[in-house]
Amino acid sequence: MFFQGSDSIELLTASGKDPAAHWKTLGKVRREFDKASKAYLMVLDGPAAATKLSLPKDTKPLGLTHRYVVLQAWLPSGKAISLELGVTDVAGNRRRLLLSTAFRDCAVHQLHAQIPFQQLRRETWMHWTFDVARLVASGFPSQALRTLDSIVLCGSWKLRRIFTMKDPPMSAAAAFASGLCPYTHDALTQWLCR
Repeated sequence: MFFQGSDSIELLTASGKDPAAHWKTLGKVRREFDKASKAYLMVLDGPAAATKLSLPKDTKPLGLTHRYVVLQAWLPSGKAISLELGVTDVAGNRRRLLLSTAFRDCAVHQLHAQIPFQQLRRETWMHWTFDVARLVASGFPSQALRTLDSIVLCGSWKLRRIFTMKDPPMSAAAAFASGLCPYTHDALTQWLCR
C-alpha cells in the first residue's frame, strides 16, 4: 500500500480530493478549512467510543517498518482522546499499544499495553513523535518491533498530517542551532517517549 524506500511515509494529509480514502471513519469525522491555521484539517468531533479514524480501511496489516510515528495535532481542552498502535513483534505476535486519557496507570498484559496520556498540551498545535520501537521494548521487554500494522485515533482531534519516519526528527533546539530554523515560535515538539 505504501512505498517504504523513502525516509518518511505520508499516512494522512488533509489536503487533496479525498484525504481519508485509505482510512476507515466512524462517527463525526470531516475535513474542514481552518481560518486560523489557513489550512485544511481532518476533524474528529465526538466521544471516544463513537468517533474513530483508523488505518488501514480493511483487515490487511500495513507492515510499515519505520519506527517513528508523527502526528501534527491540536486537542480541545477537556475532551477524551485515545490512540491505538497495532504492531507485530519479531516473534510474529500481534500486539496493541493503547494510549488514552482514560488510563491513570500503565498496565501491561500479554498482548497489549495501556499507557496513560498525562499532562497533554491542549489548544495548541503540536508535533507528537512516538518512538514505537521504544514503546514496544518498554512494554514488552523481551520483544522488539518488526512492523507497524494499524493506527486508530478516537475522540476529539484536529489533524494536519500523520506520517512515519525512519530516523528521529530534529528537535527544535538542534534546528535552531544549525540555522535551519531561524525562529522557534511554532517549533513546539512534545516528546512522549525518550
